[in-house]
Amino acid sequence: MESEFECESPQRIRHEAVIDVDGSAWDKQAEAIMERRTIALRGAGSNNGIEKSTADKLLNGVIIPLIKSKLERESIALVFDGDSDRLDKPDIGYIMGRLRDAFSNLSREQVVFLAAPKKSLYYPDIPGGNLGNAYGLEYETYVFDDGKFPGEHNRFTQSEMLVNAIGYEQWYVGALGPISFEQLADYNSKVKPGKKQKVLFFRAPVNPELEQGIQAKFSKAKSDGDSSKISKFQEILLQRENKYGFC
Repeated sequence: MESEFECESPQRIRHEAVIDVDGSAWDKQAEAIMERRTIALRGAGSNNGIEKSTADKLLNGVIIPLIKSKLERESIALVFDGDSDRLDKPDIGYIMGRLRDAFSNLSREQVVFLAAPKKSLYYPDIPGGNLGNAYGLEYETYVFDDGKFPGEHNRFTQSEMLVNAIGYEQWYVGALGPISFEQLADYNSKVKPGKKQKVLFFRAPVNPELEQGIQAKFSKAKSDGDSSKISKFQEILLQRENKYGFC
């Protein structure tokens, strides 16, 4: 099933990303969105992936209609860690990318898209620019230094201030790997005693189309005698044995 919201031609990203040296720029933005329904997207990364037909079915049948219903009564902020939008290998970056397409006609007052990647995972199409989806539609982007902030991404898209906002919730899409599982535990630890916050799970199996490529990399690592890569791919393959991830 193809997405109903794909764009026909790329659009040039024009605005600069914010290099957030001390976290204050993000915190200011976080304060500004606390009155909104804030949805932090989590879920399948590049090792688990989501089969494209499954991803599109979830988007068109469940996720986009749910956001549309929320927009009828409140404004929304969609935040994530800046994963790349790869049309050929969908994961959580693809989910965010299609949401950016679906609501591209709405004003910033209605919906805002925010990304907070660390520098080592910041791959802009234009040097210094905002990240964007596969068609060049922007996410307002806040970049931080690797290793500088305890919890790294968790310090930003699920800061203690944000997770305790009235309208904050997390949506996990696809099979969860160790990073998402750790983020879920961190989220739970930051919610104040006696307070309940929402988590939604949109379950989908790992993408079987990735298996051959991962096995090929594993075989090369073994033939090269690269012990660190052997361990890495063993962990990935073991992780993928659980069809729906850790949860």
